[in-house]
Amino acid sequence: TYGDADVAINASGGNPGVSFKYQSLNSDVVTVINGKVHAVKPGSAQVRVTSPATDMHLEVSKEITITVEKAAGNAITVSDIAMTFGDADVAINASGGNPGVSFEYQALNPDIATVVDGKVHAVKAGTGRIRVISPATDTHKEVVTEFFVTVADAAFATSTVVRRELKSADYVVGKLVDITFKEDIDQDSVSISNDNAAILSVSSRVVRVKLLKAGTVVLYVRVNSINYHLLIYIGLR
Repeated sequence: TYGDADVAINASGGNPGVSFKYQSLNSDVVTVINGKVHAVKPGSAQVRVTSPATDMHLEVSKEITITVEKAAGNAITVSDIAMTFGDADVAINASGGNPGVSFEYQALNPDIATVVDGKVHAVKAGTGRIRVISPATDTHKEVVTEFFVTVADAAFATSTVVRRELKSADYVVGKLVDITFKEDIDQDSVSISNDNAAILSVSSRVVRVKLLKAGTVVLYVRVNSINYHLLIYIGLR
């Protein structure tokens, strides 16, 4: 196997009184050093073993086949990730793996979490698995491992302008929800819009919204010329 210690050839027989000579016929795959085979890279090679001629015997040679297997891939180290729905994407930070190649990622539960540019993106609350792959190289086999992503339910509408947090239980399809602002917020200075009218309808200028169907929507609240983004996840309950 590539990376193993050199292996002695251990030839026997041959002409009396002379030492064996060795010649690698595929020196890009193996070489011979002091009667031992040294693996250069995975592959198949021929090594010629020669017993030189003597005063009484002709030269004798024989070829042997050497097969060098790829080395086992280097282990991948990665930790489980816990996040809350609505959090910024979280870097996976895998380490180890095979030299000279980049990690590849596969979300096994894309309804819970996906991977974008090496970061986990939460799709909804739940637990999912992410597969991390270190591809095979010329010298090492592919390595695969998996880790868990746990996405917690969130307080979906909260900001510096909201007086109390509204929990996910408040967000049920068909329900009217009042978002109450802090006492020092001038209601006349507030304007509200949203980015998906099919999911959420703002039914009054200030704080009342109606939830139309399950999904994710951003409620834009503008107070005194400052914009606040309130992420709302509407679940099926």
